[in-house]
Amino acid sequence: MFWPALISTHVLRKIRRKVMSKNAEARVKTWNVQKFEATVAQQLEGFQSKLAERQKQIEAFTAGLQKSECRANGGQNCTATRDGNAGSFS
Repeated sequence: MFWPALISTHVLRKIRRKVMSKNAEARVKTWNVQKFEATVAQQLEGFQSKLAERQKQIEAFTAGLQKSECRANGGQNCTATRDGNAGSFS
């Protein structure tokens, strides 16, 4: 083989290795990003579920306070609602 042909073959091999290495790195980074996004999505779903649960607890607690306040006032001025119907608690 000619000397320039050996050099160009050697250079092409180096370039090919470098490109393959960068492609492999890009695949790993893409995989890591996908894994991270999946983790974040799972955490968000968990947070939303817990938030909904806490909201229900707050609503139940608020209704209980309103009921207690209504009873403490002897049933006067009870405008609290129960099951969406206006009127006093019984």
